[in-house]
This record gives sequence, C-alpha cells and structure tokens, in this order.
Amino acid sequence: MRLFLLTLVLQFGLASAQTYPTKALKLVTPFPPGGSADVIARLAADRLSESLGQPVVVDNRPGAGGLVGNEYAAKQPSDGYTLLLITGAYPVQGAMLKSLPFDPLRDIAMVSVLTSYPFVISVLPDSRFKTLQQLIAEAKANPGKLNYPSSGIGTVHHLSGELLCAMAGIDMTHVPFRGGASPLTELLGERVDLLLEAMTLSIGQIRSGKLRALAVTSKERWKALPAARRRRSSSA
Repeated sequence: MRLFLLTLVLQFGLASAQTYPTKALKLVTPFPPGGSADVIARLAADRLSESLGQPVVVDNRPGAGGLVGNEYAAKQPSDGYTLLLITGAYPVQGAMLKSLPFDPLRDIAMVSVLTSYPFVISVLPDSRFKTLQQLIAEAKANPGKLNYPSSGIGTVHHLSGELLCAMAGIDMTHVPFRGGASPLTELLGERVDLLLEAMTLSIGQIRSGKLRALAVTSKERWKALPAARRRRSSSA
C-alpha cells in the first residue's frame, strides 16, 4: 500500500492557534509535479484552502527519494504554516539511512491520513506478458534482463520492485528516476518492461487502453479495475 499523510511543523503556540490561520499556507511535496504525490497534494490543497479560508500553495521540492523536501519542511519556522505531504518514502528513509538531517518524530507532527491505495503492476497492451506469472517466469529464465523504473532509490516504488523480486525469487534491474510521471513515461516509451505505480497515475492509462494491469499489490481485488480482477482470477 502507498500511504499519504498530512503533517505540519511542530510547536506553534496557543495564542497563534486561536487565530490560525491568518495567512497563506505552504504544502511541501517531496516529489516533482505530475506524479501521484503531486496529484494528491493539489487535491488536498484545494480542499484545505476552501476549509481554512486561506490559500494553500503546493511547493514541489524533489530529490533524494523525498528526503530533500522532508528536510526542508522540518527546518521551516515552527508556526504551523508549513505542511508536508508524507509518502511511503518517509518511514523508508529512517530504516535505510544511518542518520537523517532531522528528527522524523520530534520535528514533524502527524495531522491526518489522506488516502492509501495499492500499487498496480502494469505492462504495455501489446506486451508478451499476459499474466504476472508469465512475467515472473521470464524473469527467472533471464535474470537481470527485465527492468522496472521507480521514482528514486529508496522510494516505495523501488522497494515494491525489490519485494516482488524477493517474494518471487527473481532478479530484475532497477532504473531510478527523480519522480513525477517519469516512470510512467518510460514504460509508455517502451524503455522499460513493467511499471509498479500508484493507482492515481495508473488507472487512467489502464482505462484508456494504454496500459494493461497484471496485478495489484493489495491482498484484496481492487474494484476500480474489474478487467484486471478477472484476469487475476483466471490466472491464479
């Protein structure tokens, strides 16, 4: 599952909380425009602006699998006017890196869960892989030949691909990018073999016939993908 949380910089006082907010807020998104995180951020910003009566400006700060944006938000003034969209990369950084340039628990306060959804494993519609089992069989027969893109090293895209490799006993080549829609663009451009991507970006391409879904990463079938659901059932 990919999880999105809304957080804010800690320690704005009671006096300011009584009149909060009195000016525009900034919503930091640690990935480039066009990706699933950016889509969620802009939807959230619109609704927050309506609710709070103040503009909420999305500030994209990509880099290092989300670390650049997370660090930037953590080091802003503790006045409650800097929000941060936390993605699955946030806990991953704490597990992968020996140290972080900020304290992920002390410097950031969790506010609300925005949404969660599975990743979709997709291929091009004319791909020779009709099922996930066929893709796994090919990867086993040719270790390292198949490749998959991600939004950066250490991101949930990356770890999802590595988890698939570990669970299936296969070896695929990871091709990292800076986020945004780059992984999707690479698959549509036929430069990679498969895509593990959030429903936010995948579903429109699947419904339009530009991608074919092989499986979802959740335990349950996903109602928004009835065609993929039937294929999964028949090939299980």
